[in-house]
Amino acid sequence: MNGPEDNHRGEDADISGNLTRIVPDDLSPAGLVDGARRKQRQRRGVMGGAAALVLVALAVPVTLEVSEDRPLTAQPAITPSGLPEEEFDEVSLLPGAKACYTEGGAPISYQQDTSGPAELGAVRAWLCGDYDPETGEGVVGPVEPLTTGIDALIEGVQSEPEVDLAVISCLADYELTFNVVLEYDDGSRHIIGGERHGCHLTYDGGVVREGGEELYNDLITAWERQREADTETEEGDWGGEDACPGPLPMIPMELSGTVSGRICVEEINETGTTHSMAYLDELVDEVVVSMRDQWESPDQSPPPPASSASEQPFWLTLSNRYNDSLTLMRHDDGVYRTREGEAQERVWVPPQDLSVRLQEILEQGDIGAAVPPLPEPTEN
Repeated sequence: MNGPEDNHRGEDADISGNLTRIVPDDLSPAGLVDGARRKQRQRRGVMGGAAALVLVALAVPVTLEVSEDRPLTAQPAITPSGLPEEEFDEVSLLPGAKACYTEGGAPISYQQDTSGPAELGAVRAWLCGDYDPETGEGVVGPVEPLTTGIDALIEGVQSEPEVDLAVISCLADYELTFNVVLEYDDGSRHIIGGERHGCHLTYDGGVVREGGEELYNDLITAWERQREADTETEEGDWGGEDACPGPLPMIPMELSGTVSGRICVEEINETGTTHSMAYLDELVDEVVVSMRDQWESPDQSPPPPASSASEQPFWLTLSNRYNDSLTLMRHDDGVYRTREGEAQERVWVPPQDLSVRLQEILEQGDIGAAVPPLPEPTEN
């Protein structure tokens, strides 16, 4: 395992190259949707903590600061991944499971596995989205592995009809390409891929079948059931960056599972990008209660303003014990709206006194980025 001094060696070009997404150069359905994938991710993605990490690696001036009464996310001798120091590397800072990345930090892909169909007997499985470390865009799978019902998932994939790519056409707007990393007792791994667009195919060691949408739904259900039965996991057990804005999760984060919250701002000027973050601390419960009142009892909440107000570089991110996140962006009318790509489109109109206190958390902290002015109260 490389030491810290080895992890930071090399030219900028080497680091950038290591973080380049593997893109197919063939004309299979996977290759044809690549352009559409980039276009959609440009629309829905925003910079998160991991993207800031990449900018640091590329020598772009970026600073990350938090409020005075909370420590910085990364402290000396502390690894945000939860790994021992001797096992810590920059891949551990990327969102989602470490198994979803190569040693160089590039996303894994089913195209890297042509070993034939998966065998039964896997003991762990990781679900990987299409998150791109270079841009901070895309969705992130759960950080923890699935440990039950894996054989049934493999059997489900292999029970679907095989497909000949030479005789089908699967042109459709990009939705999602995902990968499942299977791990066996001997440490070997196998990757199964799936698509939620086009012909909704699966890719299993070079064998193409129908059933991509079915596999995706079965995976999400399996993880949700495992989490429902999990009474032991606590915040921080699976590590991960306290990113703000947080990455888009494949498993929607429920408000009832919130354990922490952050707000952040970003300023871009001639000297570079300054990204500043502060923790909500005691305000997180009040924020969650206000959101739940409006989202679960819409008849008791103010109607969302019909506005095309511009976005502000001001985000609010809530996280659960698995470090999944829900992020809303403040607009010039003072209304917070979820980003494109979130599981549900949400609008939150915070009470004016809460809006003021959220603003003050950043304004009163010793931060580097300029804080957008607090919008005037919205008239309903």
